[in-house]
Order: sequence, then C-alpha cells, then structure tokens
Amino acid sequence: MAETKLSEPARKILKYFVRNPGAADTYDGIVRWRLLEEAIHQTTEETQEALAWLVAHDFLREVPVAGSVPIFRLNSEKQGEAAVLLGQSPLRAEGA
Repeated sequence: MAETKLSEPARKILKYFVRNPGAADTYDGIVRWRLLEEAIHQTTEETQEALAWLVAHDFLREVPVAGSVPIFRLNSEKQGEAAVLLGQSPLRAEGA
C-alpha cells in the first residue's frame, strides 16, 4: 500500500480522477479546473508537487502526447487503493 501521507492538493486531484476514472487532462487543464471547480487558490508549484507525488506513487500515469504536453490519467490498477486512501469504498470507486 502507498504511503498514507497525502497532501491536500494531491487528495483533491486524486479524488477528481477516482470520481472520473476516464478523465485525462494536461497540467494546465488540471490547474484551471482545480482553481475554478474546486474553488481552491493553490499555486502552480503545489499542483506540480501534488501531481509528481501521485505519479511517483503510481496513482496517476503521465502519458506523453506526440506534439503536445503530457496528460495525466488514473492508473486503473490502483483505483481501489486510491479509493481506500481517500476513505472511500474501493467497490464504490470502481463502479462510479
């Protein structure tokens, strides 16, 4: 199981991807929806650190895109573990 210390920005990003397992977005897109949809005014460095943590712990995958910036996706193999880390039922997250 991954380390349980999860920063608040990382928690919110992971929660979004667990709720929307088919979602994929760029770093800039994630910054925009985090600032608007989550109504959190975080710095881009905090978002970058949170994304780096989520990728390093294999919750998100950074996917290269030819001729563009990479996108981030939920690692479906870790969806249940991500749900547990967020305090959710793994079955609820997989069926969401």
